[in-house]
Amino acid sequence: MIMENELFKVRDMREKSHFAVDDVYLNGYAKVLGGYATLVYLSLCRHANFATQRAFPSQRLIANEHNISERQVRYEIDALKFMNIIAIERTRRAGKWLNNEYLLLDKTLWKLPEAYSAYGSPEAYHDINQRHTVP
Repeated sequence: MIMENELFKVRDMREKSHFAVDDVYLNGYAKVLGGYATLVYLSLCRHANFATQRAFPSQRLIANEHNISERQVRYEIDALKFMNIIAIERTRRAGKWLNNEYLLLDKTLWKLPEAYSAYGSPEAYHDINQRHTVP
């Protein structure tokens, strides 16, 4: 029982921004794809427009948000794309690539988690993850 003289503050969710992640991702894909892919996916979900499900954070921003390398971010983006969890649209103007726009795809389009083994040997994937060290 809380005494009348005890003060506490309840978290006000009305003024906070939030983002959504499909439970299906966390319940199966996160285990298969690993922690780094999940961090990248969380960043894309966080930066996505709620109505359009489009996001355009730079790979550098994603890397800085999670203290991982840009190379690791690129690898994980490729893995998410392979699994059909995201699609990538590249913007080009005057012959130069400007930026990537990431589309969060509906879970009905995702490949089954078992398909990840076709992406490359899981041993190679885990080897890259093991080499990453936090400074």
